[in-house]
Amino acid sequence: MRWWAPRSTGMKLISCEIDLRVGGKYRYVFSRDGEKPVAFFGKYTLVERPTRLVWTDEDLLQGSGPISEPTAATGEAMSTLTLDEKQGKTKLALYSLFPSKEVLDAIAPGVEHDTREQLDQLEDLVARHLANFETGPQVSPQ
Repeated sequence: MRWWAPRSTGMKLISCEIDLRVGGKYRYVFSRDGEKPVAFFGKYTLVERPTRLVWTDEDLLQGSGPISEPTAATGEAMSTLTLDEKQGKTKLALYSLFPSKEVLDAIAPGVEHDTREQLDQLEDLVARHLANFETGPQVSPQ
């Protein structure tokens, strides 16, 4: 997952578990040199391949998870990702519903910036893959 952790944070993905089915769970663990790892986790509530994915963000629950620090923000968020293809391009829409304004306010300052950076990184990765697909594999001269 080369695009998931915003480069500006210096975070590295150290563990990734995904069971992509309704009721399946996910858990991503990130770390920065010398700091305690941070876990993000939840479960998938809807999987409509290849257009829609809905999941919970349970890491917002106070004291949940052996790695995550307890936070003042408590509750479970619900995120929905949709992919819509039109005229050879894909529109990605990501929506998150938080349990309260207090939870949103507690995490909002970093989330908006980090999410934009993550999606920019994903766009760059997809563009590189498409460029390689269109030009074909590169063969080195012998």
